[in-house]
Amino acid sequence: MQHERKRINESYLYLGRLYLKTGDIDSAHYYIQKSIKATEDKSDPYSHVRQHAFISEVYLKKNKYAEAIKYALKSLRLEQGKNSIGKDKISLLQSAKVLSAAYAKQGNYHEAYRYLEMYNDINKKITEGSLKQKVADMQSMFEFEQKMSLQKVKQQKDKEIAKQQLANECIIRNSFLAGSALLLLLLGLVYSRFNLKKRANAKLKELNDVITTEKKRSDDLLLNILPENIATELKDTGKAEARTFENVAILFTDVIDFTQTAEKLSAKELVSEINTCFEAFDKICEKYNIEKIKTIGDAYMAVSGLPVRAADATKMAILAAIEMQAFMQKYKLERDKLGQPAFQMRAGVHTGNVVAGIVGIKKFQYDIWGDAVNTASRIESSGETDKVNISQAAYEQVMNETIFAFTPRGKVNAKGKGDIAMYFVRKNDAIV
Repeated sequence: MQHERKRINESYLYLGRLYLKTGDIDSAHYYIQKSIKATEDKSDPYSHVRQHAFISEVYLKKNKYAEAIKYALKSLRLEQGKNSIGKDKISLLQSAKVLSAAYAKQGNYHEAYRYLEMYNDINKKITEGSLKQKVADMQSMFEFEQKMSLQKVKQQKDKEIAKQQLANECIIRNSFLAGSALLLLLLGLVYSRFNLKKRANAKLKELNDVITTEKKRSDDLLLNILPENIATELKDTGKAEARTFENVAILFTDVIDFTQTAEKLSAKELVSEINTCFEAFDKICEKYNIEKIKTIGDAYMAVSGLPVRAADATKMAILAAIEMQAFMQKYKLERDKLGQPAFQMRAGVHTGNVVAGIVGIKKFQYDIWGDAVNTASRIESSGETDKVNISQAAYEQVMNETIFAFTPRGKVNAKGKGDIAMYFVRKNDAIV
């Protein structure tokens, strides 16, 4: 009996979470409250930690920020009081997320940033484990929510049908006394049953559509982290084999005097400015079919020619670098007119061989390694503000492209690499 009650309480909570995802806030509030009442145990102060964590998001969606903070803090403090083995990381993650968002809505950015850091720290701990287990956990959570949602619809449908059947029995019994009204009552019964099934089927379809949407959202999130063929391989086999790629073009960018410029901006402004630049870079990479690898602080790294090999990989990387510099220069002019600080950067491109794959046990990420990566970084750091610097290897790949104009720099000493022949490259004015 106690085990069955626990399953019912969990069902209430998961139904509440599902309605949260679909945007039905009132239904989410109703089921999470039922879960709180069902699990409340005065002898156990931790009996509804998770429910408080999720009802705080309900209040956040209703713009009741004080209530959201109240319940999120209650859940967080109770959970932090447990020993490290018994901590519910889902509750900690949920509470930290709501607190960061609620404080931000109130304009308390100091607290919002503090809880955002807590959220990121907890999220890193949650993602510990094998790649295959992470994918299995995501699939398990999706299947459980699907099962709970369909089970709830079935139970509600059976309950309504049973209630209607009881009413129908009374109607049939009374119809013998009514005589001439029998035919009308039977017609009403058929029509009522038809509408009942129609409404139940519509509700079932609605929830199936929600589940399909959530699955697509999960797939889209995975594709936002990994290249499509790597994500497919990971879902199908639970792992992604490392591969060697030849003649790929590695693109690096780095902000000049980042620390000095950052000191003139608030934390919120700094994050906003970096995000504006990197969003533009992401769109440029997508335009030239370049794979973004990662950002490291104010540095941006991408590669052309993998995971799908491309004969014009170096050309595409250089075009992307030139367009990134053009965006930064235009954006700086806009900021200068407003009297606001702006970033300037260097960009570098090198062509060589790399190894690409996924490694690590704490957080999976598609990355590349090899001497070519280190050389590309040195090409970027040996460049100049507002220019695109390329290596001899990259130059040899595009030297006959009339769209480009080159300025030889001779051999430049690169830290840890010695003297390397380098060129500045821009679009050919005569062509443009």
